Amino acid sequence: MGFFPIYCCSGATSLVARVARWQNARVLSAKETFNMDNKARQGDDESGIDAVHSTPGGVAVLQQAALAFRPLVRLLLSHGVTYPQLTEMLKGVFIEVAREEVRDNGRRMTDSRLAVKTGIHRKDAKRLSGARARATPDGPRKMSVSLPSAVFTRWLSDPAFCEKDGKPRTLLRRGDAPHDFASLVKCISTDVHPRTVLNELSRLGLVDVDGESVHPRLNAFVPNSDFAQMLAYLGANLHDHAATAVRNTLGIKPAFLEQSIYSDAVHANAVAELAGLARQEWTHILKSFVPEVARHEPDTQDAQPAAGANPPRYARIRLGMYFYAEDEREPAQDLQNDLDRKAK
Repeated sequence: MGFFPIYCCSGATSLVARVARWQNARVLSAKETFNMDNKARQGDDESGIDAVHSTPGGVAVLQQAALAFRPLVRLLLSHGVTYPQLTEMLKGVFIEVAREEVRDNGRRMTDSRLAVKTGIHRKDAKRLSGARARATPDGPRKMSVSLPSAVFTRWLSDPAFCEKDGKPRTLLRRGDAPHDFASLVKCISTDVHPRTVLNELSRLGLVDVDGESVHPRLNAFVPNSDFAQMLAYLGANLHDHAATAVRNTLGIKPAFLEQSIYSDAVHANAVAELAGLARQEWTHILKSFVPEVARHEPDTQDAQPAAGANPPRYARIRLGMYFYAEDEREPAQDLQNDLDRKAK
């Protein structure tokens, strides 16, 4: 399963020990967390429906969700988002996902059924359903690739714009067709002037412009000058990573790729070297995978089906890679220590 590393270094024994302690602690922790009477448990929910189902499986899911959610809480706190704001937003997410599940099963979702499934009062469910329909931003299913992003990806992966060693070329702004920047943009779209795309790539910190020469910034995988776009990438990437892991955990077939390499015994001075190696491997994947994706995308003339023909079916895909490192004392270990203390 993807939740377990496919390779563990010398820290494997300690990892197994931590998992064992976690298993011993989680039941006691759950009892302490959810040991409240019905009145307290219904505090914000007038429906009288238990909002938390403390089944063994539910407890385990909550424990892992708490672990996965810690980095997001750090992000929320750093931008002034409070717990009440988060819980109000989560109510809307619960409603939306519950409706999707019922709709996928071909059933009709009533307010009563929604209240039973989510533990949210019918009045709140009705209110939030309307608000969600009006205010929900485009999710990963509707998120389109921006033109600057598509141009930059093409630049990194298309042999016509790369040197023999695979590194992207420095391009002239114009005048060296078919290998100048203007030609690169026209490979993706002829609807936007190349200068406009160049200005946006420069604003995002993805290129350096030196006179008539345009240099790609190879380490600028994320446009760090555009916080809104960074958040869009974060949400879309985390959503699809979590959706893959959840799909595999629920046993939905076919299972998707979701694996990692883990060690808790790497010398700290080796992290930079390993991070550089991971970036190199991603570059190799990019150069081999992007052309294959492009080969399976429709040509412009194929966008409209012939008269009387069934419209083609399309799918959304995402392939990702990440590298993470931190000091030996991890936030996840802090959470484990809290559980250990509660279990004593």
